[in-house]
Amino acid sequence: MDSNTLEEIFSANDERLYFKNKLPERDKLISIIHFLTPTTGILRNMFCNSFMQESVEMIRHSFFLYEEGLFDCAFYSLRQSIEILNSMLLCVDNEEKLNSWKAKDWFPMDSKVKQILESQNNAYKEIKTKIPEFFKDTEICLNQANKYIHKQGFDTFYVCHWVKTDLGNENCLKLYLKLMKQAIGMVLIMNIALDPLSLALSDQDVKMYIPFAPLTEPIPIQVFEEILSIEVLEKIKETQHYKELKEYFLSQERLSKATYEVIYYQYFDIQNLKEIEKQRHLLDLEQGLILDILLAGINASYFYPQNYIPFGYATSYTAKTYMSSWSSNQFDEFLSEPYKKNISWKNMYISIFSLFDSYLIIQHNDIFKSEEIHTIEVNVNIANQKYNEYSKNTEKMEEVFS
Repeated sequence: MDSNTLEEIFSANDERLYFKNKLPERDKLISIIHFLTPTTGILRNMFCNSFMQESVEMIRHSFFLYEEGLFDCAFYSLRQSIEILNSMLLCVDNEEKLNSWKAKDWFPMDSKVKQILESQNNAYKEIKTKIPEFFKDTEICLNQANKYIHKQGFDTFYVCHWVKTDLGNENCLKLYLKLMKQAIGMVLIMNIALDPLSLALSDQDVKMYIPFAPLTEPIPIQVFEEILSIEVLEKIKETQHYKELKEYFLSQERLSKATYEVIYYQYFDIQNLKEIEKQRHLLDLEQGLILDILLAGINASYFYPQNYIPFGYATSYTAKTYMSSWSSNQFDEFLSEPYKKNISWKNMYISIFSLFDSYLIIQHNDIFKSEEIHTIEVNVNIANQKYNEYSKNTEKMEEVFS
């Protein structure tokens, strides 16, 4: 029998081999998965971002596996998306386990991992105590999914799914959708267990008291409400794990709306500069410099410090040319001869200044007058002096502790 004949046989059986279907509310589910972007900004735990992103990726893959009829693989992918989060928390608590994970040495099974977490990870234990019904439902779903993964019971066989009207198919679908929601919920919950700042950034009572823009991504509250419930969220907020962080931030100074926009959205509202100035002490050197330039009456629509290219800081001065996109190399041709002023660019102008061993590019609609350039340079020099003093003090501290 030649290979072409074999291909024809398998091709003829494709429709029978795979029970393909479209998941109900698929667009809604795809949208929910799309908004799952768990990220912690805690430096020592940055490796966890790979764990959480992998968990989301396995949920995404599972979705399409199920629609292709590979239901047992889809269940397995969901199960692993949950288990990898448990392993992540264990690695956070235990450097030896993290090294074992990296080296692909022996690593405990998920049941053992959960036992260790309950005895050693206070955040995990406390959250599980607050919402035991969620963890119980997840365990029930996983136990049922294991029957499909390990092929126990005739309705878990592919051959039984050939009959598309079989009740087993309906039961399989209901279980799959339930487990998918549990897996999505677990991503959200374990993200909070790892980094409670992710919840604080979404908490309307707290976020205006956080005086910095962290790398940690906020929990998507709309997904939380859709998949779990607001009641579950409120119970998590009752944990000491979260309350301690909340109480700390609420003891800090409240950000005004204008200052919040500067710190979180890199946006200066010209009408509210005086309001921002009242909270100058909450701004960093770059932000303080831009504030001083704007307070001096300089009309600029964008500021591009090197660290913020391509986006930089926007102002409420409307740019003459609408920018629909930015790129990291958009100013490269002008940097060969740095610190030039009033360079024609996209029907506007840019001026380059030396800042913090790098540069600051200011985008403006009209040519800067010589006195305006002088005013900017004075403020830039003051900022550079502050930066140099800070750098020297930092070097001295490093020498002391080295």
